[in-house]
Amino acid sequence: MSPRATFLIHHGNNLSGGANYARLRSVKAKYDPAGLFFVHHGVGSEVWSADGFERLT
Repeated sequence: MSPRATFLIHHGNNLSGGANYARLRSVKAKYDPAGLFFVHHGVGSEVWSADGFERLT
């Protein structure tokens, strides 16, 4: 894990946007309502399994 990721995790910020996560999540919902496009540790990735093959919700 990168030093930046370690810093963010230890300081309680989300890797995908920290304090802006709620806003990023709403933008993603607007343009990708089905949640098909995601990246590991990106906005919306928490609803997918670690390998990206199954939706968790």
